[in-house]
Amino acid sequence: MIILLAPLLVVICVIFSVRAGNLPGPRGVAGWIAASCALVGALGWPLAIGVWPPDVLSGRTFVLASAASQTGDRFQVVHYWNYSDFYTTELEHLSADGTLKVTQIDWDDTKQWSCEVRVIDEEKKVLITFPSEPEVWEYRWDLGYIVAPYNRKDIPFMLNPRRRTTLTTPSKA
Repeated sequence: MIILLAPLLVVICVIFSVRAGNLPGPRGVAGWIAASCALVGALGWPLAIGVWPPDVLSGRTFVLASAASQTGDRFQVVHYWNYSDFYTTELEHLSADGTLKVTQIDWDDTKQWSCEVRVIDEEKKVLITFPSEPEVWEYRWDLGYIVAPYNRKDIPFMLNPRRRTTLTTPSKA
């Protein structure tokens, strides 16, 4: 929320300081144009860094894509604003026995609008591809973790099977 409001609050504080007489006001047309550009820039800044303001304000979780295996396992990629720094993208795996397992793909992601999820039943593998990224994320549901794409060296520990972030909910039998 601070990413969205901080630049706007700075501009509003400057406007009130000018109005109160603490700062010299804009002089002539050029001053008013500069003040208008600052206000438009403050409102447009979140868009420039890849933040969609309705996501910040609504707090909704979006399903980017989903797929199912022949054995009844269901997979969906969800995406939401994480209220600290950008977006979190996760894979939710609902197994045939009703167990839900949530595995993070990226906790510092940019806005994603869609992705492709492909299930390969023979290898118990799910392949996830985002249009904005050339690499393919691979989830091995028999092992329960995501294998990092080869060219992603910025996330060495996130996808380590011994340090994965997962939430498992047992089935209600």
